[in-house]
Amino acid sequence: YRKAQNLRESVLSADTANLEKQSELANDYEQIGYLSWWSSETKKAVELYQKSLEMREKIVAENPANDDFRQRLAKLQMQYGDIPAWDKEIEKALALYRAALDNLQKTIVQDAANLDLKGDLARCQTRLADALKSNNNFSEAVRQSNEAIAIIKNLIAAKPDDPNPRP
Repeated sequence: YRKAQNLRESVLSADTANLEKQSELANDYEQIGYLSWWSSETKKAVELYQKSLEMREKIVAENPANDDFRQRLAKLQMQYGDIPAWDKEIEKALALYRAALDNLQKTIVQDAANLDLKGDLARCQTRLADALKSNNNFSEAVRQSNEAIAIIKNLIAAKPDDPNPRP
């Protein structure tokens, strides 16, 4: 990933208007951030996630109708939110999870039949519920959990033959 990141950084500097290349570079930062976090390099992970987040937010701001870019941003926000949740920085985690939920809800309006998107929404609501529970906001945690359960039930009903129904 680091080699790809270096290559994409050099290409991007020559072609800053290419959104797909920007998105790929943001993905590199995200993947290296993920690997850094799992290697117990939390500070480095946060720096890389933050770089990716800034790039993805800019891409979505410049292309608000592109649901793929918005869904990628939401997935990053969920993944990045796991770090402060783990470190008991609940307010930061809540902000990231809520932003992800908002982005997913905006995207699902455009593609209501997308089962993968619904799975992302259920995962986001589950993460948000866990953070809310840690923040002693039990009623909102229960509401988010119930919404996630309803989505998961619908996903199972939509794929009754799937041996591994996963939201």
